[in-house]
Amino acid sequence: VLAWSETLKSANTVRTYLAALHTALKAAQDEGLRADNPVKRVKRPKAGRAPFDPFTAAELNRVIAEACRRPATRPLALIAATGCRGGEALALEVTGYDPATGLLRITETQDARRQRGPAKTLNSVRTIEVPADARPALL
Repeated sequence: VLAWSETLKSANTVRTYLAALHTALKAAQDEGLRADNPVKRVKRPKAGRAPFDPFTAAELNRVIAEACRRPATRPLALIAATGCRGGEALALEVTGYDPATGLLRITETQDARRQRGPAKTLNSVRTIEVPADARPALL
C-alpha cells in the first residue's frame, strides 16, 4: 500500500484511495474471504488544505454591483453580499424582506428539482441584515 501511495501527489487522493480499499477489504472480511483488513493498520497522511484566496472587499463590491444590474443575476448579488446558500436565495418569499430595515428572513430552501422545503438545518432559519449595496437586488 505504501509503495503506490508514494506515487500519488496528493495526500487527499491517498486518503480517498485508502478509504475505498478499506471498504472493499472490510466487505471481503465480513463475507469470510479475508481474516483481517490490513488497511486498518496503515497510517493515513494528513489531509491537505487547498489554498484559499478570497475576494477583496473591492472585488466583492464589483461582483455585487454587476449582479444587481440584471434580473437573472440578482440572486448572485444576494449570495455574494450575505453568504446565504443558492437554494435559500431561490426560495425567498417577498414577505420575508423588510425594505425599511433591510432585514431578510431565511426559512426555506429550493433543491435542484425546484422543489421548496424547510431550511437545511434549524440553524439555517435566520434573519440577516442585507448590506445596502445588495438591497437593489431584492427590490
